[in-house]
Amino acid sequence: MRTAATHRPPARPATVLVLWVGHRPGPWVRRSLAAAGHRVLPAHPEGAPGGRPVGAREPLRYPSPTRSPDAFVRWVRETCRISGVDVVLSLDEDITRLLAPHAPRLGGARVAGPDARQYRMLCDKGALGATAAAAGVRRPAAVAVGADGPRGDWPPLPCVVKPHRSTADTGDLPAVRVVHDAAARDRAVADLVDAGLGAVVEERVAGEQWVAHCVRAADGGFAGVAARVRETAPRDAGTPSVLDVVGDHPPVLDAARRLFAHAGYVGLGNAQFLVRGGEVLVHDVNLRPPASIGLAVRAGFDAPAWGVAAVLGDARGMSAPPVRPFRYVSGDGEAQVVAAHLRTDGGRRAAPVAARVLAAGLPGGGMMDPPLTDLAWLGDHVGRVARRAAGRAV
Repeated sequence: MRTAATHRPPARPATVLVLWVGHRPGPWVRRSLAAAGHRVLPAHPEGAPGGRPVGAREPLRYPSPTRSPDAFVRWVRETCRISGVDVVLSLDEDITRLLAPHAPRLGGARVAGPDARQYRMLCDKGALGATAAAAGVRRPAAVAVGADGPRGDWPPLPCVVKPHRSTADTGDLPAVRVVHDAAARDRAVADLVDAGLGAVVEERVAGEQWVAHCVRAADGGFAGVAARVRETAPRDAGTPSVLDVVGDHPPVLDAARRLFAHAGYVGLGNAQFLVRGGEVLVHDVNLRPPASIGLAVRAGFDAPAWGVAAVLGDARGMSAPPVRPFRYVSGDGEAQVVAAHLRTDGGRRAAPVAARVLAAGLPGGGMMDPPLTDLAWLGDHVGRVARRAAGRAV
């Protein structure tokens, strides 16, 4: 499969501290920034598996940002001072939220992410509706729910229940639940509120799902790559797992541009949309490199390098090249689906899913992320699938 030549910004070397370098975005971001001429300091949580690619040195280790947030922030400040860090880039949602109050600078370095106001406007699911309306972007009907109950009218059933704040750590609770009756909705909401996460209940929109990987520069320049979501993992309501990358989709990319511009956000981000009858509705925004960032790089738009260039003021002339469409398949996501089939239906429906993953990993078959040549990932996930299929903890 041929793709566009990678378009990356002019090199002005900087030292970039990358926080949480496990699969999947970690390897892509490391390679992207190194190819752009930057010195990359990879970092990963203490005691967490992964983070060290084959042939590369062990990453720096930091205290848990969820269990010891103050110690984590102190570690970042000290590392920036000692190592002469110019830019801090988070690949983790909890870290992005934790660093937001300290942006745009932390320990002498720039934070390649939102400040507290921008995070609240775009990443707080309870505030996203107001931001979208002010930016001229539609959103599915939604209501935030706290301990005092819903702060507005319930959206029509069926609906989607998810945490009020974006987080990678929901414990044993599913990150997203689709519910079809009021009793199930109330149970799902109560679980999230009792866990201290709060809840947002959003109407379930029947329509196409799209993802935009994009960067906004300080001068207002904007570029991105769009992909249509074909499957999610889990299938009912999960993370985009199989996507058709088309490159340009003006309505979706324009909606992302409006949101970023209204918040005044400069840097890299990812937005998810639903398209219903030609109407574009935003349903999620993350201001960090997402799990599927590799599809933007493969399409020729080096989003991590452009995101760092944007916060350094070096993103003039940013654009995304024309893309020859291709299919992107998440090895992580589809491995979860295979494991679920092995556990629930004896593997009867697992074979077609596994075949699609393998086909994407073959020359000319699309893009499997990570590729089959990534032996560290492959060995780790064979074990994970086996444990999931047996119903054991991963």
